[in-house]
Amino acid sequence: QSISANGGTGEFHHLEIDKASGTVTLADHLQLNGDVTLTAGTVDAGTSTVEFQGSGNHVNAAGLVLNDVIVDAGYLTFDSDITVAGDFTIQSAYTLDGPHTISVEGNLVSLDNSVGGGATIALTGTGDQTISANGGTGEFHHLEIDKASGTVTLADYIQLSGDFAVTAGSIEAAGSTVEFQGSGNHIDATGVAFDNVIIDAGYVNLDADLNVLGNLTIESAYTLDGANLRIGGDLIVQDSSIGGSGQYIMVGDGGTATLSSGSERLAFDEIEPGAVWNVNGGNGTDVLVLTQFAPSQATDDGSTVVIDLGSNENLTIHYTSIESIEYGEELDVALEAMNDGIWFDEGQEFDSFQELYT
Repeated sequence: QSISANGGTGEFHHLEIDKASGTVTLADHLQLNGDVTLTAGTVDAGTSTVEFQGSGNHVNAAGLVLNDVIVDAGYLTFDSDITVAGDFTIQSAYTLDGPHTISVEGNLVSLDNSVGGGATIALTGTGDQTISANGGTGEFHHLEIDKASGTVTLADYIQLSGDFAVTAGSIEAAGSTVEFQGSGNHIDATGVAFDNVIIDAGYVNLDADLNVLGNLTIESAYTLDGANLRIGGDLIVQDSSIGGSGQYIMVGDGGTATLSSGSERLAFDEIEPGAVWNVNGGNGTDVLVLTQFAPSQATDDGSTVVIDLGSNENLTIHYTSIESIEYGEELDVALEAMNDGIWFDEGQEFDSFQELYT
């Protein structure tokens, strides 16, 4: 049997497939604006496009594999997992609901900036895939990357309002902006280096370090808990009452950190020799955390601290409205230097940390 539109576009309301034998072949552009049920039988989606419409409808089709899928609906509930072998496009959807997974093997597009629901979209294709908003802004709720091979490319302005997890696969984010929204969500972006990131959320749980190569802007967050936020570009904190255990760590060759009127701790890691950072503290109690360096490595005139990295290389931090700077203990830093391969003779004494490097 076949379901088609004679080469064009055709619509069906409630549709059930209940076949003891044989295959149902889908063809053309099929609009489904009611419930869809696969009770029994085999479906061959071919090169068809299926468009889910309406509101309050259910898709109960365990084992169903579709080609290209478009969602232009209100409330849509998935009562089973389904697979999309082609592209999955959200034109409009208030919720994609149900504790089930939509596995997408093609590209993922959202043109709607307000998508909720309990369903998870998982990118599982073995080739390269793209997450985009067709040049604009698009939202996804729960999103998982689980790819045995291939790369996921992020493009445009992507809003993520639910859980985000990278189970397997690589991500290329250059040129994109990702905005994390919602509250009580988990972000496990292991191995991902985002470009620009915005956080406008409530309770945020970082299950792995959040690595941002570009700029990180925190518009709002009640807590940032769990792992740390590592920023290669500029940091802008606009919320003055952020709690949680996550720490800001500036990495790379320099930039600007603008803190809020709250109390923040700012650390530095993976520092490029010659890096220059400009830190503008707020009205709270802001601290520069430089515990990997000894006090004898630092020269501080009250607005600029210069750290001697050895080999005539420095780290320079210009700062305003910083209440304190934390350094490591001389002995602890020296022992760490030894662990990094710097040795000295038995009985040799040093007046300062820098002598370890001479």
